[in-house]
Amino acid sequence: MAHEDDVLYIFDSKYYSAITELNYKQLSYNEILRYYYPGVVEINNILFLPGTDGAKLHFSYAPDYVGNRTIGTKIIEQFITPRKVMEDYLRYNG
Repeated sequence: MAHEDDVLYIFDSKYYSAITELNYKQLSYNEILRYYYPGVVEINNILFLPGTDGAKLHFSYAPDYVGNRTIGTKIIEQFITPRKVMEDYLRYNG
């Protein structure tokens, strides 16, 4: 997790490439931290997963459920190639 200016970043990683159910831990982080940082105007909640580069929506509340909150709840699955991550790490830290 990182908090910069009015933006909150919530990151978690998994070591499997398919998620078939809601990740309740990630959802809980989102809902708890939105109230811990009341000045936040944007939340980026991302699950990192091994796979071909790309992203897809993991979870989002229906607009009617969000009500009058100014920030909705969305969790994104971001796929990254493990080999590329390791190569980048070695390139910049080796």
